Amino acid sequence: MEDAARLLQLVVNGSAAGCIYGLIALGFVLIYKATEMVNFAQGDIMMLGGFTAYSLIATLGLNYWVGSPRRTRSPGSASRALSRISSCSPTPRCCRTC
Repeated sequence: MEDAARLLQLVVNGSAAGCIYGLIALGFVLIYKATEMVNFAQGDIMMLGGFTAYSLIATLGLNYWVGSPRRTRSPGSASRALSRISSCSPTPRCCRTC
């Protein structure tokens, strides 16, 4: 009976990891189709969310439901900051949003 429970746990863990990989791949496809450029910063942003969730939940001891909304804000804020920085020109005639 213990082997069947272990097999079921392995199947569930593998399915969860596969779903996460599928979502990341879908994000790459959506970004590529919209901009016709590959954005390799997406993986870094995803890891930022993962590390934020780990530090909030495991290290600081926050409840999962309290830490989850906060983990989604940090990659969003980092994406906005990267977009704002990369949209500015290095010349003196910088855009007004800088």
